[in-house]
Amino acid sequence: MKLGSVIEKNESRVAITPETAKRYVNLGIQVVVETGYGAHLYSAAEYETAGATFAPEQTVLSAATIVQIKSLPVEQMSQLASKTVFIALTNPFDSIPQHHELLLFFLPVILLHYPLFLLLNLLLWTLASWL
Repeated sequence: MKLGSVIEKNESRVAITPETAKRYVNLGIQVVVETGYGAHLYSAAEYETAGATFAPEQTVLSAATIVQIKSLPVEQMSQLASKTVFIALTNPFDSIPQHHELLLFFLPVILLHYPLFLLLNLLLWTLASWL
């Protein structure tokens, strides 16, 4: 399986650090990040030592799973394959139009909204207690 992450505009954090890349690689997952990814925080050598590879954006977006801090712009989302799993933290009140656009791509999208995540956990806990 290939896991990828691209450079995010206006975001100082990275979804994959060299440490997490090493953990993924140790699990047999191929980690590919965009050339220059995390350069403001880590060196390319740190990523390469961890087992991650650098590639152009287009190559990274062809990965089976994409992990980001925030949701990608619609232009980048449209480059994803139809079976790509996209994982990102988003603000449901900030990006409602963008979420609508994501649904148009028919992607399995995991958007982790903290309030919704808590509600889902509560719902699952309640269902489990009834069984």
